[in-house]
Amino acid sequence: MDLPPSKIAKKYGIGTFVHKGTSSLPVSNSKGAIIYISYPGLAWLMAWDKSNKINKVYVEAGTLDRLKEMSDFAIENKLYQSGNISRYWDSDTGASAAAEIREHDDYTAFIVATFDQFHGIPQQS
Repeated sequence: MDLPPSKIAKKYGIGTFVHKGTSSLPVSNSKGAIIYISYPGLAWLMAWDKSNKINKVYVEAGTLDRLKEMSDFAIENKLYQSGNISRYWDSDTGASAAAEIREHDDYTAFIVATFDQFHGIPQQS
């Protein structure tokens, strides 16, 4: 199994990795969640499930403290309620995330994701 990228470049960064299902699951299963961390305390969460004909992805963005406190159960629940496209914008930090998962074949799915932070967005009072 390949490890996810350990660092995403601060500007125009691209990270890629391959995740293969474990031997205890059928070959067509791949499910996981990753939190990408950036300075100053921002984070982006991406979770996916490619199980048989299920192709779901969930993203969330915000402070590292908030995302680290999210339980595995909460992430699984949000993933379960999600679909093949997910978008999230955090109004407190301006951090945003979007992702789409597409089935390639019975054993492979591709995920395209983007993580960003918008600067200078006026906060509503």
